[in-house]
Amino acid sequence: MTSNFPNPIPSRENTSLPPPVPEVTALTDPQRQVTAVTDTQREVTAVTDTQREVTAVTDTRREVTAVTDTQGGETAVTDTQGEETAVTDTQLEETATVDTQ
Repeated sequence: MTSNFPNPIPSRENTSLPPPVPEVTALTDPQRQVTAVTDTQREVTAVTDTQREVTAVTDTRREVTAVTDTQGGETAVTDTQGEETAVTDTQLEETATVDTQ
């Protein structure tokens, strides 16, 4: 017996599974107003202190850390692999770079 359908329905064994969900963990301390989020698959951690208006993000794979102080209008980025730190003052619109090698 022949089928009139152009493509047969695949069996369950032939269907592909969706990609795995990233392993993300979030922890919050409401008393201190601090939140930490870690993505172990991408090796990235972000910590936010809403009371002090500071956020820090670390990418351990690329060995880069960025810290932003929105209250003071400053951002610092450190590249430990290249041994460089850049600090930007958004209020003064200036950037300073330090080479620690």
